[in-house]
Amino acid sequence: MKTRTQTLHTLHLGSFAAHETLLHCGHCPNPRIYAAESLTGLAPAGCSFGYDVVVFIGQALFRQHCPTQAIVEELRSRHIQLSASEVGYLGKKFVVYLALAHRQCAPQLQQAMRDQGGYILHLDGTCEGGGPRLMSSLDSLSELVLGNVKVPSEKTAQIIPFLEGIKRRYGLPLAVVHDMGPGILAAVKEVFVGIPDWICHFHFLRDLGKDLLEADYDAIRKRLRQHALTEKLQYHARRLKAALEQQPALVKSFCQNVRADSLPAEDIDRFPLLSGYSLIQWALEGKTQGEGYGFPFDRPQVQFAKRLLVLGQQLEQIKLVHLRGQWRDNIP
Repeated sequence: MKTRTQTLHTLHLGSFAAHETLLHCGHCPNPRIYAAESLTGLAPAGCSFGYDVVVFIGQALFRQHCPTQAIVEELRSRHIQLSASEVGYLGKKFVVYLALAHRQCAPQLQQAMRDQGGYILHLDGTCEGGGPRLMSSLDSLSELVLGNVKVPSEKTAQIIPFLEGIKRRYGLPLAVVHDMGPGILAAVKEVFVGIPDWICHFHFLRDLGKDLLEADYDAIRKRLRQHALTEKLQYHARRLKAALEQQPALVKSFCQNVRADSLPAEDIDRFPLLSGYSLIQWALEGKTQGEGYGFPFDRPQVQFAKRLLVLGQQLEQIKLVHLRGQWRDNIP
């Protein structure tokens, strides 16, 4: 039919000019055009960058959380020249291709779940407040994500089409598990008639825990804020860190001495500086403690307060230790 030439950029082949011959049958009334399969398998139609480049960008953005400029520089080192805007565009393409591939695999996913005895549908929507939600569903047995959709809110009329699509692609679940939102409750009742419907244990305990603990937790948080303890500790941490940075070998030698269970006389005068900075960091790290489940399961302000109490009980005893008999040593 005709020939055409285009420049393609792939990770495994680099940049090259592809000369393609398009074929068709001259005897057919509506002839089909046959493109080169080896070429269409390398890159999407109308795109100058290969699928491997798109996948590399998608994984870097969404799995490794790399900054766009870092991706541009990494691709440049592999002889792929891209701008930051092109990286963003190909990242969006990756999401679209992934969604299409996921839907095309629905029969295989359904068969895999059927082979293990069926699936249990878990539903939840992200984002608190009045903004749009990402409604997600997964099978808790295989941990396969079955679908996602962006909805303005968790109203029944907006959730029903999403559930109908899940039922159409994967069949009826063994059971449905979700939170106590009235929109989800009504939508599940309409779409999955007669299917066991369960309240999620996590959401139940979270709601109950907020009722039982939120007032006390707020009191602790307000008291900590009233004394501005975080800001004060961070201020002293910065001050002590600046002093430590003037002695770059100090931390390394200190760690070696701790492992050796000894403290040389020449390091005694620097010991309060290291101790003061370490104790502040230990206290502040209490605010990062938790398993990622959020309140009331994780209570970082309580952990912070507990560490402050431990320090408060020990500080007077620590201050009485005069390592060299010089009061200036104990300022940190």
